[in-house]
Amino acid sequence: MDFFKTVLTVLLVAVLAAEALIFFQVRRLIHSWGKEVEEDDKALTDEEQRYVEIRLKLMSALSTAAIVLFLLRFVVIDLLPLMGL
Repeated sequence: MDFFKTVLTVLLVAVLAAEALIFFQVRRLIHSWGKEVEEDDKALTDEEQRYVEIRLKLMSALSTAAIVLFLLRFVVIDLLPLMGL
C-alpha cells in the first residue's frame, strides 16, 4: 500500500509541475502580446490561436487528472480508512 501511495504522490507532483509549466508558457505569450500591441487592437494569427487553444485544453486535462489523483491519494486511501469505511 505504501508503494501505491508513493506512486500516486509522484504522479500528482508531476502533473502539477507540467500544469505549472504550461501555465507559465501561456502567461509569457500573453505578456509578450501586451508589449507588441500596446494600444492597437491586433488579431491573433492562426498559429498563435492554435497554440493557446492546445495549451488551454491540455491544462484542463491536467487539472482534471490532478483532482482525480488528489482524491485517490488523500481521500480514498487515507481519509476513508480513518473513518472506518
